[in-house]
Amino acid sequence: MRINQLQLVTIVVLPQSSMMSLAAVIDPLRAANRLARQPMFEWRIKSFNGEPIRLTSGIDIAVSGELSKQDSGDALIVVAGFEHDQWAGKKHMMTLREAARRHNLNMGVEAGTWLLAKSGTISDHRVTTHWEDLELLASSYSGLNVRHDRYTIDRNIWTCGGASPALDMMLQYIRTSTHRSLALEVANVFVYDDSHPASDTQAMSATSRLKHLESRVAQAVKFMEENLDDPVSIRSLNSTIGVSSKTLEQLFKLHLDSTPKAFYLRLRLQAARRLVLDSQLKLTEIAVRSGFNSQTHFTRSFKRHFGVAPRILRSNARA
Repeated sequence: MRINQLQLVTIVVLPQSSMMSLAAVIDPLRAANRLARQPMFEWRIKSFNGEPIRLTSGIDIAVSGELSKQDSGDALIVVAGFEHDQWAGKKHMMTLREAARRHNLNMGVEAGTWLLAKSGTISDHRVTTHWEDLELLASSYSGLNVRHDRYTIDRNIWTCGGASPALDMMLQYIRTSTHRSLALEVANVFVYDDSHPASDTQAMSATSRLKHLESRVAQAVKFMEENLDDPVSIRSLNSTIGVSSKTLEQLFKLHLDSTPKAFYLRLRLQAARRLVLDSQLKLTEIAVRSGFNSQTHFTRSFKRHFGVAPRILRSNARA
C-alpha cells in the first residue's frame, strides 16, 4: 500500500446539519485509520462561533474550537443543512474564504456548497447540492455549473448532495490520498457498494421511488416536478403520458391515493415550503417559483395545506 503523509482535515459544521451527513464524512476516515493500523487522517471539528453544534436530531456535537482564518490543512469540509443562510454573514464568510485558501481541497456537503459559493471560494466550478436545492443554487449563482450528480470534483473543489453521496465522496478522497484497496476495505466495513460514479444522477424526489410501482404514474410525477413554476393542465398531462383522463385518475388513486390535480398541488406547495424555510427569497417570488400567479391564492393554499401561513412559518422557524 502506498502510504502518503498524514492528511489533516478541518470539518466545519453548521447548526441544523444532518447527523447522517456528518457521520458519512467522519466515519470513513476513522475506519481508514483503523484498517491501515496507523494514522492516515487527523480531523478537527470547528464551528463559526466555537460553540457546540446542535444537529437536526437534537444531538449536540462538541467542537475543537472556532474556525480561524489561520486554519490550514489538506482538506476543508463544510457540512451544512437547514438554516445555513443564518451563518452566511460577511464576518463568517471572510473567515471561511481565508481558511479555504489555506487548504489544498475544499469540500461542500449538502448545503455546504452554498457556503463555499457565498464566501467566494467557488466561482465557475462544477458543483452539486441536495436535489431539492439544485434549481435555487443555479439561479442564485449563475456562474456555477450546477449538476444533478451525486458528487462533483472540479480542480480543488469537491461537492456532494447529501449523506449517501458524501460517503461516495469520502471514499474517493481516501482512494486518491492513500490507496484504492484501503477505500475498498472501508466500503466493506460499512457494507456499502462503492460502485457509484460521481456522475450518477441523484435519486430525485418521488420519481425514483415510484418507478417500481407504475411507469405511467412515475412519468406523470416527473413531468409535474419539471413544471412546478409553470403548471401544465391535467389535460396536457394526459396527452403527454398518452392516457385518458379517467385512466390517469384511476392510476393516481390506486398508487398515490390522490387525484392528479391534488398531487400536483401538493408537490408545488412542498417545494414552496422548502423555499420558505431554507431561502431568503421574498414570499412573492416563492409564490411565482411554485406556480402561483397570485400572492393571495398562494397564501390561502399554503395555509390550507400546512395549517399555517408561509410568513408565520418562516417567522416561527427563525425565532
